[in-house]
Amino acid sequence: MSSFERLQSCPNCFRRHDISIYVSGQKIACICGIRFEVVRKEMRANLDKPALPSPKAFSSPSALDTRVAPLKPPHIPGYTLLELIGRGGMGEVWRAEQISLKRTVAIKLLPAALERAPEFISRFEKEASALALLSHPHIIQVIDRGVAEERYYIVMEYVSGQSLREKLSNGRLALQEAAELISVIACAVDYMHAQAVIHRDLKPENILLDAAGNIKVADFGLAGIQSGGKEFALTATAVAMGSMNYMAPEQRKDAKHVDNRTDIYALGVIFYEMLTGELPVGKFKMPSEIDVHFPQGLDEIVSQMLQASPEARPARAAWIAQRLEALLQRPPEANRALQSKKRGYGLPWWLLVALVGGLLAYGGFVLTKKEGSTPSTLPSGFISE
Repeated sequence: MSSFERLQSCPNCFRRHDISIYVSGQKIACICGIRFEVVRKEMRANLDKPALPSPKAFSSPSALDTRVAPLKPPHIPGYTLLELIGRGGMGEVWRAEQISLKRTVAIKLLPAALERAPEFISRFEKEASALALLSHPHIIQVIDRGVAEERYYIVMEYVSGQSLREKLSNGRLALQEAAELISVIACAVDYMHAQAVIHRDLKPENILLDAAGNIKVADFGLAGIQSGGKEFALTATAVAMGSMNYMAPEQRKDAKHVDNRTDIYALGVIFYEMLTGELPVGKFKMPSEIDVHFPQGLDEIVSQMLQASPEARPARAAWIAQRLEALLQRPPEANRALQSKKRGYGLPWWLLVALVGGLLAYGGFVLTKKEGSTPSTLPSGFISE
């Protein structure tokens, strides 16, 4: 009797599921909102040892699971598909060559199993529509879209490098680096919001860094477009979509009725993870409680981003970059002073000295004037000549 792996990871959020009671081909609904197909694979070794995600699952542009053998790709006129670099619930990603320009591109294909599912076709096309609205140096660029051999595809900019998730696998980041990264991401997200696009699935897997360290926000498969016709409608009411650890409280209840601030919450989780190496789950500690070298002003920024109520969060992602810039430009002495009451209620020492000196001088002047105006009483028996 053959032995099989008991656990299989969701290709979207990597949550592990016990598949021992299923057969290959059955579909499991994951808490992150997608359904994926069970693939039973024989194990040659320890049956009880859980299968870990393949390292390659974290090295592709969208951090998709590549452990399942790909189907033969369709022929897409003008492109040569070279290598499968990722697979997930919403598609396969291939490294390809655009023949006319001799350049490398990434082509995302809707899975063949979903090519007749209207909901998934609509979501796939919405991703292309969202990307087509955006032109920003830190957002993946869409090049083309279409249908070939009944397979829907999107041609995108190819990013050779690593994801933020891979970068974080080496440990938490220094404050300066984390602040610079989140500021660039926040500015890209602020631009996106100005174009009426909400990402709704910001997480380290969807933040890419090319070989030069430049940031690209990717994977708009769950994006919502707040304007336009019916084809741009958000997810149905009372449906939670996204990756659980990065979802704002309101998004977990209803992904349709969210706004820009749900992305700001996700940015807060990403920033907290970069700073601390942990996720802000439950009653979490502020960054300065984990590392005393962090200024208290940093706690205030993170706290506002992670407010449970969207009304209490900043209205714009650009606010994050602005506050961090102001915080990091402040001299170290000022940052340390924020962690306790500032000496002299925040006044510079030289101003305090001047004020005290002025008060003493004024007091002496008043006393002298008072003594000079008081009539003298001569002692009894004193005769003036």
